[in-house]
Amino acid sequence: MSSLRLQHWTRNANYLVRTNIPANASENTIVVVCDQPFGNVPKPSPANFYRLNLAHAVGYLSGTNGLISPDEFRRLDLKDYVNVATLKPKQP
Repeated sequence: MSSLRLQHWTRNANYLVRTNIPANASENTIVVVCDQPFGNVPKPSPANFYRLNLAHAVGYLSGTNGLISPDEFRRLDLKDYVNVATLKPKQP
């Protein structure tokens, strides 16, 4: 996963994964989140007056993905998340 950080568009980003998911968690529980907000989705264009719409990419327990605002990211309780770059592969 660390090779993702070498990509020019995610160079400074960290990917945080949730390690403690309650058995009764809803499908919209965020299980992975990028700590860097990006403004290129949707791409700035004449339709949105070239405005950057900052958002964090997230993945949900349901297997779907989406975007959350910087305010929503700040409200996330990150105590159950770890940086994916710090995880070690499971030994056979």
